[in-house]
Amino acid sequence: YDINPYLLFTIAQVESNLNPQAVNRNKNGTYDIGLMQINSRWLRVLKKWGIKEKDLFNPCQNVFVGAWVLKQCINRYGNTWKSIDCYNKGSKAKESSKYVWKIYNEYNKLFAQRSK
Repeated sequence: YDINPYLLFTIAQVESNLNPQAVNRNKNGTYDIGLMQINSRWLRVLKKWGIKEKDLFNPCQNVFVGAWVLKQCINRYGNTWKSIDCYNKGSKAKESSKYVWKIYNEYNKLFAQRSK
């Protein structure tokens, strides 16, 4: 999907603290699964490709799906911070949010470590 692997790592770090077994229940009745915290609303679409809920506990599969979800956002909003927020909030995405700042700060921390 041509997405920076450091960005995917950062999203996984923020979303699940790199826990491939993470599950988070949301107030709206949906839940998030695995490293990239794939929202359960994607399960119907993923089923068409043969990806089941249990597959999202596989780190490689989860990151692949997370990259696909992020690419949907990039296709919608361009290569912008709003795309990052879209990954977290879907159509309610904003250019600037607490989530965007979390990703921005965590990414910069990671990038600074890599450049030393």
